[in-house]
Amino acid sequence: MSIRIGIISDTHVPDRQREIPGAILRGLAGVDMIIHAGDLTSISVLHELEKIAPVHAVSGNMDRWEVKSALNPVMTLSILGKAIVIMHGVSQHSATEEAARTRYPEADCVVFGHTHRSYCEYEGKSLIFNPGSACKMFGSAPSYGILVVREGQRVEGEVIA
Repeated sequence: MSIRIGIISDTHVPDRQREIPGAILRGLAGVDMIIHAGDLTSISVLHELEKIAPVHAVSGNMDRWEVKSALNPVMTLSILGKAIVIMHGVSQHSATEEAARTRYPEADCVVFGHTHRSYCEYEGKSLIFNPGSACKMFGSAPSYGILVVREGQRVEGEVIA
């Protein structure tokens, strides 16, 4: 058995873009669930993503009060026996990747956002994964990711830009 998870972060709707790019929404079609790693900025992002699949999300530093009051800053999911930690980031962008790599050594996967830069590397047994930003910023194209969780295997990830 395997589970396909769409990973999205830093959508910044409506502060930096009016909506999630259509190419990302189409790319998420058919996933079993979606994880949003924060900076939705509006709760409407969850409603849009829930039309595709069930959504698990954490709050980010740029999120409005309505989002921060509804979501935790960190969460852990158990999927097919794998521990997946979801966080947005820490105060400094430069420290976020290090925090994702070191704070949760027992996790099978740590999903993070905040930096707007994609990242997909193993640190020991853990896949450290940032889908990049679903919003065109800092000269990069919008991106998202797909995680595949299979029983008895390492979590696999792919960034799609």
